[in-house]
Amino acid sequence: MAQEITFQPLGLDRGRDTELASDSPGDPLPDGTTTMRVGLSGSDKRRVLVEFDLTGSRYGVAGVPRGSLVESASLSLTCTSAALSASACTVYSLEPGVRVLPSVQTWTDQDASTDWLTEGGDFDRAGGVASTLPTSTGAWEIDGLESLAQSALDSNDGILSLMVRKDNEASGAAQATFSRCVAASGWPSLTVTYSPRPAATASTSDPPEDPTAIGGLTGTILWGADRIGSSVIVGDSTPADP
Repeated sequence: MAQEITFQPLGLDRGRDTELASDSPGDPLPDGTTTMRVGLSGSDKRRVLVEFDLTGSRYGVAGVPRGSLVESASLSLTCTSAALSASACTVYSLEPGVRVLPSVQTWTDQDASTDWLTEGGDFDRAGGVASTLPTSTGAWEIDGLESLAQSALDSNDGILSLMVRKDNEASGAAQATFSRCVAASGWPSLTVTYSPRPAATASTSDPPEDPTAIGGLTGTILWGADRIGSSVIVGDSTPADP
């Protein structure tokens, strides 16, 4: 049976989100800043990073069991200042192993000792989910993230690190502002519907992988063509065909 869970980071101890800004390439977003921006303002590019621990193990909360099948996943951000015009944007996964580091990451820096390979953050361009920047304030939902969530659960230790960016960052000024996890309300959230995968069970009717390794089996044994012995317990070695 499918189950649903919503992840909602609260405060910097459990939440990870930040903004990368080309007009402040070496400056991280301060911890106390309660909003983050996506889009293009003049020639200034802004991108949002947000991270969720799908297993919940790092924060001691409920999560999606490892091995589960993710059926749907949707990201919700609260828009506090809408874009003046509709503009295409995309949600991407960061490259595997890359975490979101508030107060550390910048347009140029992945962490305190490593630069991004490409300024503005390294992300998987192959698996993005398309959307449009909101033109009204309030909840902004992006559906269709189940493939990104499944990949994070299966091969990135359950960490889903996302980037939201405007598709065209060369022209067409449009920017929206969203609440961060340190705001008083309107935190980012991720809702996941999943089905736990049933545990594999061994079938007693299956033959052993090694035909000679039948020690300890109980049953009716056929020794030679059309000759059936009685129900026996077979020891470590197979008796010769009489």
